[in-house]
Amino acid sequence: MKSKDFTKELDITNLNGSILSTEDKILLTLLTEKGCTKGELSKHTNIVYSEVKRVIEEMEVKGYVVQRQVNEAIFLYYLTMPGAYEVQDRLNTDTVKMYRNCNDIGYVCRKYHISRTSLWRWNKKYDGSKESLEDKSHRPLSKHPKEHTETEIKWIKDLIKRNPHITLNEIWYKLKINKGYTRKPASLYRVLRKIGYYNNPEIKGTSKKHNQKYHTPTEIGKKWQIDVKYVPKECKTEGMTKDINYYQYTSLNFFLA
Repeated sequence: MKSKDFTKELDITNLNGSILSTEDKILLTLLTEKGCTKGELSKHTNIVYSEVKRVIEEMEVKGYVVQRQVNEAIFLYYLTMPGAYEVQDRLNTDTVKMYRNCNDIGYVCRKYHISRTSLWRWNKKYDGSKESLEDKSHRPLSKHPKEHTETEIKWIKDLIKRNPHITLNEIWYKLKINKGYTRKPASLYRVLRKIGYYNNPEIKGTSKKHNQKYHTPTEIGKKWQIDVKYVPKECKTEGMTKDINYYQYTSLNFFLA
């Protein structure tokens, strides 16, 4: 495997003057090489084998890397999803720091292969901590004004508790008559899915699977199947009256030869 010099693509020193750690270099290597042995990591990062061995074991515990055995003698290390997110967070942080120092957005975007929009967004969010660059959930913090209330959900759960095989329509009707429930069945269905009502096959009342074999006679004429099919006007041939409906009857005889 050919060694790659990351100093041509990424700063080997951070903007605060500190050298990239062994963990940083291993993360960057695995991000590009897609699987390396400890010896190859030592060669790519120019770090002694014993140090790579110590750090890679710590990274396994953190969940940043995973080991895969190729054969009895070769073990490859790959970046995990948490490891990929970690290296991306570190790159984003260094990118914003470089932009704030040099104020040359074109140079930073070319160096780190990112868009100007991404860099502007990260620069706006960055407050000095890595956590500030993490993607935030877009889910609204406040509840929807038409969302079921806790009281209504309790009504639904109580009905299911008393009768586990009750259907959606029965729940909706009982709540409407006894509790003045004004929701639509579709809204009730979403709540039932949310509370796990449909996860239990016994509650759903699904029919049992038919596991028995169907009887097939061994003699001709014992078991028949007849299918009837309407003949469309487009399929009528010459001599067939257009104003009369025609039907095709197909008879099949089942038996084991």
